[in-house]
Amino acid sequence: MRTSPKRYRNCAICFPKPTLKILAPSSNLRLEEVSLIYDKAPDDFWRYMILGGFYTGLRLGDLICLSWGAVDWERNQIHLTAIKTGRVLHIPLAKPLLSRLKALKVKAGKVGPCDPIWPKQAKHYQAQGARRFSHVFYSQILYPCGLAPQRNGKRSKAGRAGSSVTFHSLRQNAECREMRSLAA
Repeated sequence: MRTSPKRYRNCAICFPKPTLKILAPSSNLRLEEVSLIYDKAPDDFWRYMILGGFYTGLRLGDLICLSWGAVDWERNQIHLTAIKTGRVLHIPLAKPLLSRLKALKVKAGKVGPCDPIWPKQAKHYQAQGARRFSHVFYSQILYPCGLAPQRNGKRSKAGRAGSSVTFHSLRQNAECREMRSLAA
């Protein structure tokens, strides 16, 4: 397992200075904020996405395009190749995410191993990328939770200048939990 500062650059953990350069956390979420985000999720897709981002640290696209065959029910793990990096990942499933996946599997009925967990969303992501999903997460979840300001519809040159909290913040929390377990 890699433990370089690059991998955990957004983690606010106090290590001796020679071990890891400490950077100020720009968008780590507190547990009560994650709970609030989960409660504001408009549907099963977003509840899955929030649990998946929080417990696995996977990117938006990897969670959207995850297939049923990637879920190893016997070992309680997810096995996949990350879309952006091409890295092969084996990620343990936390109980809340495992429970959500089991419920989704029952609801989905008979599915093949190559079938995406969210076929409609995966098709949209593959055709148009993450932009719409990021917008929905921001406008329907983060803004109503009071974790992000309302957007004016204009794109700024600075990118996310209005808010440092994004879906990526869930990933950072997963990285921080992983780093804390390594430090213990």
